[in-house]
Amino acid sequence: FIIAGPAALYSSMFFSPFAAKAGLFKQLRSPDRQRALTGIRNAAWDVTYLSDLSRRAMTEPYETKRFLLATADRALAEIAPLLFIDAEDMAGFETALAARVEPWWRGDAAAVARFATDAMAEAESRPPPEGPEGVDDYVGYLMGLGEQKILGG
Repeated sequence: FIIAGPAALYSSMFFSPFAAKAGLFKQLRSPDRQRALTGIRNAAWDVTYLSDLSRRAMTEPYETKRFLLATADRALAEIAPLLFIDAEDMAGFETALAARVEPWWRGDAAAVARFATDAMAEAESRPPPEGPEGVDDYVGYLMGLGEQKILGG
């Protein structure tokens, strides 16, 4: 299992009962599985944009560079600020995250934030996952398996 902050936040919005999430996964339930796969790939690009924004903003000196996410995608614009919660410790992060996802999760926001922080702590405490022997691109391998499943193979 791979924990990626932007993907986790994207998913928390998608699975939430109250977020305005139309368009996060386009054509997901289409009987044309190729269209569903295209929609999933679009969502993967959205997460990639969020990941790249986060990576760049975290590795560049704040005093000399700023990064903006210019998008007409309201969901991405709503998710992006969650990547930059500034907290002194994990407890503070959890409290701030719960406050930010409360419109999406209402009374369950604290539980969702706790789940996310527990997953982050677990991911930090172990080595990164490794693919099967002979697989050099583990993420690509998993993507191929997922695509086969979506296409009914």
